[in-house]
Amino acid sequence: MIFEESPSLELYKKGIPEKLPDPHRRKKILWGAISALMVVVLVLGGIRMKQSGALDWLTGKGTLTGVVVDDFHRPIPADVYLLDLDRNTRCDEFGRFTFDGVPAGNHTILIAYRVAGREYLAQVFSGRINDAGTLRFLPGDFDHGWSQAVNALP
Repeated sequence: MIFEESPSLELYKKGIPEKLPDPHRRKKILWGAISALMVVVLVLGGIRMKQSGALDWLTGKGTLTGVVVDDFHRPIPADVYLLDLDRNTRCDEFGRFTFDGVPAGNHTILIAYRVAGREYLAQVFSGRINDAGTLRFLPGDFDHGWSQAVNALP
């Protein structure tokens, strides 16, 4: 025991106390504070990684975005499907769509609006926002219904 941590004579003026002070109390408090600080740092680091997209890069996932327009290049609120992942979303009023957490690789996008549909291929890279570009219905798609696949790989 270090001299500074030794009990003083004041402690024993009235006799030996029932419970003696813990000589390792300071170390326990210090290690508890260090452990709590480490947990906070790890949690904040994880949150920051998620916000920056680094977590997506580590997990092999990316974001897929694009714009859907009709045959006159006007944005439309089409339904957009990732066929191989069984996920879907609807475009906003500007024709934009976004899929977060898409595994890296090639994916088939299906855009559907009213009686027409069109398939596009898109490639997703991990940790990036991958733009599928402008996905467009062609003249006649709305006249004849379902259409064919179009290669949209970069």
